[in-house]
Amino acid sequence: AAGAQLVAHAAFKSLLFLGAGMAIHATGSGWLGSLRLARAMPLVALLSAVGALALTAVPPLGAAWSKERILAATLHASPWLGGAVLIASLLTALYAARYQLLVFGPPDAGTRAAQPYRPGTAELASLAVLASVTLLLSAVWLPGGERFVASMTEGTLESGAAWEIAASVGLTAVAFGLVWQLFRRRRLLTFGLPDRLQAAAADWLGLPTMTHAIIVRPIESLAAALARLDDRVIDAGIRGVAWLARRVSALAAIHGEWTFDGIVRGITSLTLGTARASRTTDDLGVDAAVEAGARGVGFVGEASRRLQTGESHHYYVIIAVGLAVMLVVLIWSP
Repeated sequence: AAGAQLVAHAAFKSLLFLGAGMAIHATGSGWLGSLRLARAMPLVALLSAVGALALTAVPPLGAAWSKERILAATLHASPWLGGAVLIASLLTALYAARYQLLVFGPPDAGTRAAQPYRPGTAELASLAVLASVTLLLSAVWLPGGERFVASMTEGTLESGAAWEIAASVGLTAVAFGLVWQLFRRRRLLTFGLPDRLQAAAADWLGLPTMTHAIIVRPIESLAAALARLDDRVIDAGIRGVAWLARRVSALAAIHGEWTFDGIVRGITSLTLGTARASRTTDDLGVDAAVEAGARGVGFVGEASRRLQTGESHHYYVIIAVGLAVMLVVLIWSP
């Protein structure tokens, strides 16, 4: 029964939602007191009525069959549970009939007639398909329908008593009659309630306000407290670490200037001093020795040139002196 209700519910609820969306699109408003589109959108109103009747579980629609089986199962489990289902069916019939009359009912003297609106082909086709599916589900009332549903859902079905169906249909009829009387007296929008009760009903009996006070405000306060904790503790710790890192970096930079940079400057100064000393040594030592040797060679060369007089006795004297020097060297050498 639950599986059949799920399929039927998907079909007629989609039909109702689509029809409501088309009504809002046609008028630009979702306020129930400004619609009444029976004349402006007659075909949409007719198809929406199929969904509203299915929602209220009017036989022989398929939704009525599945609801009766659910009612039988709940009454079998607990009379109190079955009574709750009957009350729910009464309330469902009330709001479904109210929706249909306020949205797609005929306009009254206090309602400005809406301009005719022609929905698109795709929109009408979608409504027609959903309405057709809703109507085709009525086949479950035929012989063999119960067995087919049981085989598809692999579950058991409770058979309801005649009084259960009568009670369900009777409550639906009472709901329809009450809604129609309120519609005729132009009280369907407000149910004739005092302004305070209307305000309470519009506020869902204070449930949103209560939810805001019990859930929303405490959560917002907790979020604000956590934000302050994050700013003052967690972020403060992160900012402290960042400040410490900057200080350590600055100290490391100063220490680097005093140590590593000092070593580099010292090596540079030593290298420059060594280069200057090497240049001085080169100028005063090596270059001086080379220049002295060159001057000595020049002097010897000049002196030897003077010895070349062209006279034989001078050459004999030079040879004799050379031989004497050689003898001295040979004698004194070890």
